[in-house]
Amino acid sequence: REGEDLSKKNPIAKIHSDIAEERGIKITYKYTGKGITEPPFGVFVFNKDTGELNVTSILDREETPSFLLIGYALDEQGNNLEKPLELHIKVLDINDNEPVFTQNVFVGSVEELSAAYTLVMKITATDADEPNTLNSKISYRIVSQDPPYPPVFYLNKDTGEVYTTSITLDREEHSSYTLTVEARDGNGQITDKPVKQAQVQIRILDVNDNILVVENEMYEGTVEENQANVEVMRIKVFDADEIGSDNWLANFTFASGNERGYFRIETDTQTNEGIMTLLKELDYEEMKHLDLSIIVTNKAPFHKSVKSKYKPTFIPIKVKVKNVKEGIYFKSSTVSVRISENMGISSQSQIIGKFQAFDEGTGQLAHVK
Repeated sequence: REGEDLSKKNPIAKIHSDIAEERGIKITYKYTGKGITEPPFGVFVFNKDTGELNVTSILDREETPSFLLIGYALDEQGNNLEKPLELHIKVLDINDNEPVFTQNVFVGSVEELSAAYTLVMKITATDADEPNTLNSKISYRIVSQDPPYPPVFYLNKDTGEVYTTSITLDREEHSSYTLTVEARDGNGQITDKPVKQAQVQIRILDVNDNILVVENEMYEGTVEENQANVEVMRIKVFDADEIGSDNWLANFTFASGNERGYFRIETDTQTNEGIMTLLKELDYEEMKHLDLSIIVTNKAPFHKSVKSKYKPTFIPIKVKVKNVKEGIYFKSSTVSVRISENMGISSQSQIIGKFQAFDEGTGQLAHVK
């Protein structure tokens, strides 16, 4: 047995030849092998006259689990009198090694709203004692959970597998958990040996289980006529899902009113606002306002837990076109006038033609001086 002073049990073995009695000759006994003629040296000593084998050291099974010695019976000339004998010495194991985790910190993740008993991850520890025995049989246990309540994880004591419990995980409530775990050998029996512990960090992954909310039920904006590529308004959206993720990111779509492509709406990925931009010039004289509507969803599809609860809502947007003071223009840059060569010259002015100017704002004849 390892770890013990075996001097009181010596000799641990003895070889003997009957030839000494049969022939009346002197026999010398000898051993070779690991522990005597091979490293580790000095573990065993033998009596060459009696064939007794003694152990001189405290053995360590984890260092050397077994020894193979060859015993000889020799005559005075050193010749074998018998066929050499193999002596197998097995070092018996004692529970002198505690389990050691393969990592100080284990990292895993699981989606929120996962079904009960979903496998999250697996932790592992090793034990240097003899395999497949009670001395190396490791039992795992959760010592603590942070945040502590309610207990949302279950640890299989035999396999080290971490599962969810029947308590629903909600990322919006707790986005991560830290478990302190321990590993004991002897199938979990309590001993005076030190117990190894490790940390298990579990991140709760977000799913799209929150329906977004648009800040206002309707929007109004104003644009000046004859302008293009200007920002009209920003539409703010609130979502409780993980900021920056596709579950949080809003997706804006025109439902009606933009058939002629006057506007574009895109998402500001930093603020989750819809930025509505005027792309084409508008003419106040043609249209004084536009009525549009949009639908807002997330970039990611909704989780099955809320999918049936989502009802598409049309958000109305009214855009007023602002009239601006415009200049005067001629409908033609050239005016042709015909006069007769016989037209007489009178003392009064005669009108021979008209240059007509128009107001761009009204389209009517302008009053100019």
